[in-house]
Amino acid sequence: MNIILGILVLSVLAVAGLAVLLLPFGIFVVQQGSVAVITTFGKYSRVARPGLSYRIPIIQKIQSRISVQNRSMELSFQAITQD
Repeated sequence: MNIILGILVLSVLAVAGLAVLLLPFGIFVVQQGSVAVITTFGKYSRVARPGLSYRIPIIQKIQSRISVQNRSMELSFQAITQD
């Protein structure tokens, strides 16, 4: 009975230790004016907004970071009519 309890405690400690080690690798920051597309095993999962976010390491990946800032562009055109 003591051996089973010892193995159980050891496995719980191993899982907790693994979680503590992987926790910092999942934290990331999305800069202001952009969003990050998160995929899970290559399939779209969610969009992370600006600020501090978390992803599950190894399972989730930041596919791309997209700027959402407004960009203005001067367009000049000339209209030619048949008048």
